[in-house]
Amino acid sequence: MVKQFLSFLAVTALAACDAGLQSAAPAQGVSVRFPDVGQGHATVAVKGDTCALIDAGPPETPGDWMGALPCRSIAGVLVTHWDLDHRGGLAALLARFPVGHVWYGHLPQEDSVQARLDGFCRIAAKGCSQVRAGDRLDALEGLDWEILSTGPDSLPDGNETSVVSRLAFAGGSVLVAGDLDSAGEQRLALAMPARLRSDVLLLSHHGSGGSNSLQWLGSVRPRLAVVQCGRNNRYGHPASTTMERLQALRIPAWVTSEQGGL
Repeated sequence: MVKQFLSFLAVTALAACDAGLQSAAPAQGVSVRFPDVGQGHATVAVKGDTCALIDAGPPETPGDWMGALPCRSIAGVLVTHWDLDHRGGLAALLARFPVGHVWYGHLPQEDSVQARLDGFCRIAAKGCSQVRAGDRLDALEGLDWEILSTGPDSLPDGNETSVVSRLAFAGGSVLVAGDLDSAGEQRLALAMPARLRSDVLLLSHHGSGGSNSLQWLGSVRPRLAVVQCGRNNRYGHPASTTMERLQALRIPAWVTSEQGGL
């Protein structure tokens, strides 16, 4: 069922390996990849030899997933939030590729986070920008990248302030919500159910049971759910309750800790 869906989306090649994902040939249009980054998140949109990322994985990964990407440059990187497993690989990414923008949502008040961001901004060719709901990010031709939410302004940081964005392109659509919890999911499901609909959903918080509620899954109605998590991780991700919800809704899942990069 998963392979049938991938064919439906016109994905050009699928191969898994410990280092991440390898592709037999570049896609003609925009494609989206979920490399095996271990216990972390990184979503990669690709057009030709240019990429754009949502999150950059943790500082330590099972292999050289960045080296497996067909990228000569990075148009921009969106940091959903500042947990290490989402932004820990950003320094390595900036050192390896020319990067245009660094985008982010809420910024924690710690001086160390601000100092780290300042360092990233000095390296990125076009600097850093804070995003807000309704923004559209200019990254790749043929990619409509919309910011749906950055969480309540009353909250300075935390999983609830994860940036939620949707990628739409000729092959389909992908929804990424960082580590958004069930309360944030409920807020969005009530506010914008039609705008959440997407072909592929990266499960929030690595498939945690405190996220990925039935209401959320029912609003997004993905044809495929992707779980990015590490092998034998100490958190028990993906949670058995989350997998049971997917089964109840007949949503097939791809788990990177078991099947590698997608």
